[in-house]
Amino acid sequence: MNSGGKGDMYIVLNVITPKKLSRDQKKLFESLTKSDLDDSREFDRIKKYL
Repeated sequence: MNSGGKGDMYIVLNVITPKKLSRDQKKLFESLTKSDLDDSREFDRIKKYL
């Protein structure tokens, strides 16, 4: 592995989605969808790598 070269980076991501949510968990997910994450400056920095 060359540490200075350019190339593709691959990742493996395992996503586990719950089948049932508690009332509190549902509220947390609903508040997350209403958040302004897409408008944040930090997200813009990350988005350029996606």
